[in-house]
Amino acid sequence: MVCCNRKKKICPTGWHVPSGAAWTILIKYIYHTVSSTTIAQSTEAGRKLKAISATWVPSSGTDDYGFSALPVGKRLDDGTYDYRGTQATFLSTTEDVSGKALNRVLVDKDNTIYRLETDYYKGFGKSAGAYVRCLRD
Repeated sequence: MVCCNRKKKICPTGWHVPSGAAWTILIKYIYHTVSSTTIAQSTEAGRKLKAISATWVPSSGTDDYGFSALPVGKRLDDGTYDYRGTQATFLSTTEDVSGKALNRVLVDKDNTIYRLETDYYKGFGKSAGAYVRCLRD
């Protein structure tokens, strides 16, 4: 498990950081088809989680479930910020076999939800920062 939930207590009492399996359940609920073998988990569900906002250009969201994701980017390992206005990265507690966290990413160019390792982008390791959506226990 990623350090976040147990050591740093980033969620309030009674809440937790979702696992990769929890993300897959959410995506499958939104759009019945989910890929568990590719980085593109769903080519349609992302639109339904994005906020209705001019910040998502060109593919605006519909926010069908009140998730209201905004493209705020992420904080890289060196403390700088990148991808503002183009993507939203959400933490997951699930790691791949090499110990890299598998996060979910929404991007401005399409409606896909991607499953990416923490170091998929240079400078985005476990000490980087991203969105956290806590789930009630």
